Amino acid sequence: MDKPTNGDRLPRWRFRKERKLALRKAHRQRIAQARDRKKERSEEEELQEHSLYLQQKRQWEEREKRYDMINLAKKRAAEAERLAKEAAKVKDKTSIHI
Repeated sequence: MDKPTNGDRLPRWRFRKERKLALRKAHRQRIAQARDRKKERSEEEELQEHSLYLQQKRQWEEREKRYDMINLAKKRAAEAERLAKEAAKVKDKTSIHI
């Protein structure tokens, strides 16, 4: 596109178009730089990140196992309580009828 000389102004539509194209180009360059930075990561950084991931995964699995054990204990306690109530009902019924 022609650049204005001697203080001439661009028509508004041309100014907007050039500005839009410049913004698109800047955006594409930012994306490309970010992509290049990702590629430049060293092996050591990737290993550290992977070890951190494995550590967090292990912690999550341990918490999940504890949660499951607690829920299992709660279920067993509720079942035992239910059986005790039923046994008490049966005992009360038999003691009243005697």
